[in-house]
Amino acid sequence: PDPTDDFGATLRTTREAAGRSLRDVADVTKLAVRTLEALERNQIERLPTGIFRRAIVRSYAKEIGLDPEATLKAFLVR
Repeated sequence: PDPTDDFGATLRTTREAAGRSLRDVADVTKLAVRTLEALERNQIERLPTGIFRRAIVRSYAKEIGLDPEATLKAFLVR
C-alpha cells in the first residue's frame, strides 16, 4: 500500500512532527488514548459511529494543527 494514502499514518506523523504525544493529545481533547491509537492505526471499526466518529477526527486534527474540515473530508473518502 502507498503510505501517502495511509490516513492514520498521516495523522501520526503530523502529531509526531508537532512534538505531541498521544497522551498529550488525549488529555487536551478528552479522548481516550485507545481511541486515538485506533484512528492512527486505521482501525476505524474500533471508533464510535456516526457523528461521534466525525467529532473525533475533527478534534484530533485541530489539536495537531491540521484543518479539521479538510481532514474530515479525507477521512470520509478513504
